[in-house]
Amino acid sequence: MSEQISDDHWVCHDLDELKDKFCDWLDD
Repeated sequence: MSEQISDDHWVCHDLDELKDKFCDWLDD
């Protein structure tokens, strides 16, 4: 169970990073 939560957290973190990169790309 905790492993899945960890996975979800990692996915959320990854999505946040992707969002940041995407925003930077749009700003350019």
